[in-house]
Amino acid sequence: KGGFGIVQKATWTEGQIDQIIGWNYLRSQWERHGRTRVVVKILDNSRNIDVDFFKKMMPLLKVKSLISESLSYHLIRCAGITRDPETRKYAI
Repeated sequence: KGGFGIVQKATWTEGQIDQIIGWNYLRSQWERHGRTRVVVKILDNSRNIDVDFFKKMMPLLKVKSLISESLSYHLIRCAGITRDPETRKYAI
């Protein structure tokens, strides 16, 4: 448990979208890398997060992701934001 939430290990079952292949027009679906181990930060008090929060966060996440691609051994890459359907808490 940290300052803004809990960090947990998880498995991303479908995995990240393949940046080279992308959309498969024959199968009408994204090509993905498959099962991937990830770290998820579940945000405290995130049930009531509003649109303004995401408007402020998205540019920061994009910048951090771009930087981490060039300095992959220094920074953690953010793959996106998700929400637990049962607890309704957000996670990064």
